[in-house]
Amino acid sequence: MVYSVEQNTFIVMSYYRNGTFVDGAWLYSVAACKQEYLANYPDLEIQETSLEAHIRDVINRFVRTGNVNKGKSSGRPAVSEEVVDDLRERLEQNPQTSLTRLSQQSGVPVTTCHKVVKKRLHMHPYKITTVQQLLPIDPPRRVEYCNWFQNTFHDDGLLDLTFFSDEAWFHLSGYVNSQNFRIWSAENPHVFVETPLHPLKIGV
Repeated sequence: MVYSVEQNTFIVMSYYRNGTFVDGAWLYSVAACKQEYLANYPDLEIQETSLEAHIRDVINRFVRTGNVNKGKSSGRPAVSEEVVDDLRERLEQNPQTSLTRLSQQSGVPVTTCHKVVKKRLHMHPYKITTVQQLLPIDPPRRVEYCNWFQNTFHDDGLLDLTFFSDEAWFHLSGYVNSQNFRIWSAENPHVFVETPLHPLKIGV
């Protein structure tokens, strides 16, 4: 049975109203409170043993919290400022740290790290931009190639000599995958990484 606030309030008032002062101390009776409750709510069908247990729960809650009804759960405890500062320092020292690694280093769950970084630190995961490394000899070569291609594009058989393969290449010069690489920062750091036009790699 679900008791209303009015019913629980009546229980508290009845419990203390029926108390007696004996030998310098107040004595209260659950039985007297139960009888007055049943007399005030005669139409309710309820087991007396269940009512007695409920009366004890309401009185204990009132003594402990000052409320007659159960309050809402406070939920998960809030993240302390010490934890927030610790995560901030770790990301400032290494902005490229992933949330999984940050969780392992700090002992804070990954979901909590994500909420703190996004909502408390206002940081975002920015992608790194990969650009081709240009050497001093590259600009004139590019102009020369463009002129050659423009003059020979319409020649028969040129496109027949162009082919594409599905080979896999393993880079030997520290290849950066921009899809997986992130930098946590409150503002876009605009990080660029130059890669050579013909890096050392192995094709399989």
